[in-house]
Amino acid sequence: MNDATDALRRERVTAVRALVAARVPAPQQALIESIAPEYFAQLDADDLAARTPEDLLGSLLSHWQFAATREPGSPKVRVFSPSVAEQGWSSRHTVVEIVNDDMPFLVDSATMEVNRQGLTLHLIAHPIFAVQRGEGGVLEAISPRGDAAEAPHESWMHIEVDRMVDPQQRAELAAGLERVLADVRASVVDWRAMLSRLHEAIDELGNPPASLAPQQAAVPSVRTAQVDRDDAETATTPVSPGTATGARRFGAPGSPPTWRRRSARRPSRSRRCCCRPRRNP
Repeated sequence: MNDATDALRRERVTAVRALVAARVPAPQQALIESIAPEYFAQLDADDLAARTPEDLLGSLLSHWQFAATREPGSPKVRVFSPSVAEQGWSSRHTVVEIVNDDMPFLVDSATMEVNRQGLTLHLIAHPIFAVQRGEGGVLEAISPRGDAAEAPHESWMHIEVDRMVDPQQRAELAAGLERVLADVRASVVDWRAMLSRLHEAIDELGNPPASLAPQQAAVPSVRTAQVDRDDAETATTPVSPGTATGARRFGAPGSPPTWRRRSARRPSRSRRCCCRPRRNP
């Protein structure tokens, strides 16, 4: 960020704070003013210049209200096309709001899902806040993460994509994002167990490829399949029940996953199927 962008950001944040007194109830005014700089910290000069202070404040208040309740361990996602008539602020794009426990890979995963659905990503901002939640997931306190390093951290993603008029299309985007966020959570939660199983697989291989080096491994999924050398022509092999971890955890009962393979000419043994990630969480 250069000096001109920093100056524009300070100008916009000052303008947003000036609107708070007129639009926010008195008990919450200080809170909104305190989190505004963090919320807009990642916007560049073009993004800031393209949005009025009214719409910037509207996006912040919308996200804050959406985050008012959330059960830890579960992401909240909503996709909508804001208008002054309905939300009191507007955007020429469709907006995605996500509130989630902070963890690695969130931005990349959300970006890939947007791209997978054939949409153009116009903006993604990812402030992280320190929060305290009470019974029922009610938000009791929030501050920039640097002000409360020991408090639980939450990821708040504001994403803007091509404007979608069709409610079904918006619902599909929300469902897709919820799915990939669940995969990310499973991969992060199961990471140590999967890394341990990767070490076991490396020991079995004896001379593994360099891409499986443990220091490079942040494994999104591990499954075990029993390969039978007498069944070499079978295109798929059932995955051993109870062995899937990370993003490949079992789905609905009655539909056990299978591992596709080219051949099974080696002696029968358990084979671990690992996907290669880019870095450790």
